[in-house]
Amino acid sequence: GGFMNSPISNASNFILHMSDFHLTDNKNDIERASAALDALADKLRSEHIKVDYLLHTGDIINSGDLYDQIASELECCKNFLNTNESGTCQNTSKKFDASRFEKEASIEEKEEFNKKLRELTTKRFEKAVGVIKHFVSRLNISLGNVVICCGNHDTLRPFFVSDVPARCEQSNGEIHYECNRE
Repeated sequence: GGFMNSPISNASNFILHMSDFHLTDNKNDIERASAALDALADKLRSEHIKVDYLLHTGDIINSGDLYDQIASELECCKNFLNTNESGTCQNTSKKFDASRFEKEASIEEKEEFNKKLRELTTKRFEKAVGVIKHFVSRLNISLGNVVICCGNHDTLRPFFVSDVPARCEQSNGEIHYECNRE
């Protein structure tokens, strides 16, 4: 008896909820994620479970390491690394002092950083799209039945590069934003 031993009705609709893949651009990371999702697809198929909807609730990519990665690659960021007297990075969770960079870096340095940030984020999302599309095709889910929500690690956070502050005004019940981000 019980629910787990009862046959699954073909009339049931199944929603697969996933989150927190935290994919990077590391080849091993992508391969592990793909292998795990392939194993899940195989298990669902062996149990005769047809997933009708896929809901991913955020953190498809990992952006937590991007600032440190970019800072270690760009010459303009070297002065903003948390180092000791000998120039070795201190053993802290964050090697890059983003707050100090925000305050002290030039507009050109911030633009260079932001460009690299866009490139790396795009690269990670392109790899993640490949992983997700492969999984969705293995499950034979219509793309119209896939919902992906952004999490905090899926958000691009570039440095502000203008001296003109952003303005937010409300008139006639509508909110208007004006921001100079050339």
